[in-house]
Amino acid sequence: MPETKRTPKEVQPMQSTSGPWEYSDLSAATGAELANDFAITPTENCTAIAHVHHTRGYAPDRAEGEANAALIAASPDLLEAAKLIIQEVRDGLFTDDIPSTIYAICDDYLEPAIAKALLTKLRNAGT
Repeated sequence: MPETKRTPKEVQPMQSTSGPWEYSDLSAATGAELANDFAITPTENCTAIAHVHHTRGYAPDRAEGEANAALIAASPDLLEAAKLIIQEVRDGLFTDDIPSTIYAICDDYLEPAIAKALLTKLRNAGT
């Protein structure tokens, strides 16, 4: 079956706080061992842009809260990596060796994830 390249879908990006981001354990600073409070901040700035909270009796537990904070803090890097992958695929970095499934992954997973992260809708996607 011959492989065909798909037409890229374009997004109109929103501006967010630029990365990199990091997270810090605020409960350690306050001495509240049972608390689960993590702040996500830009590496170059101490102003929190997001918090992951937990109070006793409510999910997530401390380990899950820290994992959520780490995932949020990694999001600018993950977004940039996804955008670079799509660009390299679209620019033909892989020439004829790229299977059509890679184009499908870009179209069906990476581009919608980027659009979700940037609060945009994909053109021609019907969403």
